[in-house]
Amino acid sequence: MALISTRNEQKQNIFNMSDTKLYRVRNGILGGVCGGFADYLGWDRALVRLLYVIVSILSAAFPGTIVYIVLWIVMPMRDQEAAG
Repeated sequence: MALISTRNEQKQNIFNMSDTKLYRVRNGILGGVCGGFADYLGWDRALVRLLYVIVSILSAAFPGTIVYIVLWIVMPMRDQEAAG
């Protein structure tokens, strides 16, 4: 019974994700992009950063760097009030 309720909660979390917005975080290591994605997805920030580094290395690093810079420019910074 607990397995079913957990799956239902996960589905609800996925559908509620459309209510949240994607922002950069102020206390990020570089530009806050990976931290913003982590908060948006509800994942650990270190895990998202590690996945980004692995994907960047496997894609010859250059495309990952360009994408990060573009997202750094395009993603808005989270307000202090919205940070919770």
